[in-house]
Amino acid sequence: MMTPQQAYRLFMYADWAMLIAGLAALGASIGWGICAIFPRNKGRRRRVLLRALMSLLVVAMFWGTQASVTVAFFNKEWTPLLIVLFALPVVVMLVGLIASIAHAARAILRRTGKERRQMLLRSLVGVFVFGVGVAPHTAALLMPIISAEDHTNLPGTLTRVGDPAPGFDLARIDGTPFHTADLRGQVIVLSFFATWRGPCQKELPHIEKLWSQNKNDEHFGLVAIGCEETEETAPRMEPSS
Repeated sequence: MMTPQQAYRLFMYADWAMLIAGLAALGASIGWGICAIFPRNKGRRRRVLLRALMSLLVVAMFWGTQASVTVAFFNKEWTPLLIVLFALPVVVMLVGLIASIAHAARAILRRTGKERRQMLLRSLVGVFVFGVGVAPHTAALLMPIISAEDHTNLPGTLTRVGDPAPGFDLARIDGTPFHTADLRGQVIVLSFFATWRGPCQKELPHIEKLWSQNKNDEHFGLVAIGCEETEETAPRMEPSS
């Protein structure tokens, strides 16, 4: 299993690989477009323009994919539109990848000589293009799985599952003291968060919803602890009624 830092690094490598490949495709598209202008290429201008358009299509797919990954990565909650934007590039890339592999299999089984080499080369280009394009999506989907860490009862931990929660003292946002020991006998949700951290920002709406549903229950308590915040910078997050 990877650490969260290693998993995030894997995602960044995949994202940068797609970005570089997209820039290369953009350069190829511009190059083919310039070649089509030259008079000596008049007889094959249509073929050259087709290559330029295909390269431009690859650029559009790559940058569309990167946009969908970025939006999904930083969005606070999944919506139907966001799911479509995230899944559509995956479907397009996977269809292209399968078609490229099938093209290669057809070349091996049914073609010979020069025609086989040409088909294999095209299929390999397709495998590279679509494989690189789908890499960030794959990395983003696998991050929560390959970086999952089980901290339950690790050696050196101060508490274990089933132990009573240790008591500690806090200061409320208005400066008054707060003692967790006063909450004995209640069901307590204890949340540590940092306002600048993406996962914490995603978590807060769910915590607020949980509070709205249970705030009238005298046996329920919610303690949200802002890390690395001062009294001046800590936001006043008042749950909606």
